[in-house]
Amino acid sequence: MKLFDTIEQALQRNMDLRLTRQSIINANIANADTPGYRPVTFNFEQQLAEAVKEEEGGIVATDAGHLAPAHEFAQIEGDMVEQAGELSPDGNAVDIDRQMADLGSNSFNYQASAKMVSKKMAILRYVINQVR
Repeated sequence: MKLFDTIEQALQRNMDLRLTRQSIINANIANADTPGYRPVTFNFEQQLAEAVKEEEGGIVATDAGHLAPAHEFAQIEGDMVEQAGELSPDGNAVDIDRQMADLGSNSFNYQASAKMVSKKMAILRYVINQVR
């Protein structure tokens, strides 16, 4: 078991990007009554999944002098995309129900990632204490 493996790095980046998404959803909710405001969404899951797949099934160094390919999870930025939706008479397109559902889903996924990282740290702590 590696100390900080691909999955843990991906989980940590997932949590960072979910915080960004949380801020964007909060901005959408805060602007629910702003005339002309168009809500945005923040997509990153596909990029992160591709990076993990690339890392897990990546190229293997055949010589000690070769550099092992390492995907930089920090380079995953995500994309902000304007959400489609019905415009209100003042030109606002925020669907508060959708935003609240997105907020709950994002929060749940953040907490799940945090719990997985916490469990991994607990396993490492246990192993370290057993070696003493």
